[in-house]
Amino acid sequence: MRVQKTVSLTPETMIMTKRIEEKYHSGFSGWLRAMIRQWNEDHDPVKVELSFAALRKAVAEQENSNDIFNRMHEIKGQATLGEFE
Repeated sequence: MRVQKTVSLTPETMIMTKRIEEKYHSGFSGWLRAMIRQWNEDHDPVKVELSFAALRKAVAEQENSNDIFNRMHEIKGQATLGEFE
């Protein structure tokens, strides 16, 4: 069963939803449902982004930040989540 809920967007956020629809096969509604499920499982994407931004800034202040960022990109390129364990 689906329950309809309307979301009001600004012209700017409407443009963003078009990019989401192009990128995700489930479209904006599917993407939004996925974000709500993540939030319900105590994964707040906004808090994660703020934490990541703070971490990125802290690493950038380190002497060997290029080595750290290069290694991060290598790790992100791994194919499966299992490789992160």
